[in-house]
Amino acid sequence: MSRAMKRNWKRTIELWRASGLSKTDFCCQNNISNRKFSYYSLKYGAFSQSREAEKEAKKKEEKSFAEVVCKVSRRKPAPPKKPLILRLACGASIELAANFDAEILRRVLRIAREL
Repeated sequence: MSRAMKRNWKRTIELWRASGLSKTDFCCQNNISNRKFSYYSLKYGAFSQSREAEKEAKKKEEKSFAEVVCKVSRRKPAPPKKPLILRLACGASIELAANFDAEILRRVLRIAREL
């Protein structure tokens, strides 16, 4: 094997280590034969180094997660407020929700007085 080819395989193996990909994924993405890549990675001692790199990558992944704690409220929700019902002398009634607009009620009562 020529020195240029040897340097090329060493460089390829370095690129694989830096990529963080598995051998199979790296070979697929770079159109490299899995068998050849495995042979040269073993030949140039990348196998043992790749195991270390994989262990470090797993440690980094484990450290990248943070625990999230959600506190559950033990307080009971407030019961829904019952509507206020106004019964007018004319027999009509007005039902008001808990969050009614006082100005609108004034206008409605003014109109009801005129009836």
